[in-house]
Amino acid sequence: MLTNMVFVFIDKNEQVFIIHEDDNCNDSVELQNNKELSAKYESLTFRDIQRAKFYFLTNYENYNMIHHCYPQPRVSSSSGIGTDAPFNDYTQHQQNVLGPVGKRVNLSSMPKLLRWFYYGVIFVVITGFLIIFFHSIF
Repeated sequence: MLTNMVFVFIDKNEQVFIIHEDDNCNDSVELQNNKELSAKYESLTFRDIQRAKFYFLTNYENYNMIHHCYPQPRVSSSSGIGTDAPFNDYTQHQQNVLGPVGKRVNLSSMPKLLRWFYYGVIFVVITGFLIIFFHSIF
């Protein structure tokens, strides 16, 4: 699983903890390359966002945390999943075993027999609910 590096810049004068998740963020690149700005900020690098947030909570909990930029989504054309790309190992396992996340079914695309069966089940459920409801009132 590919992970982006997380860059953290800490301004101790203004008590600000700034998180950059996107490697290509202009502000992050500028802060890393500009000597005057890098003197103002303490910079750290983490492997993932959880470690950066844990570091914030343990060392700088009184500071303002600014989550400046988020990572750009990586769409893998070879996976065949498209926009339903998993965001962690658990969902990747679920999608590999159970298939992609279910989407609403278009009833008109289903066979007639299956469609009528669906309508019959819905009719029985609603009728049963109404019978129980009216029986309990009277």
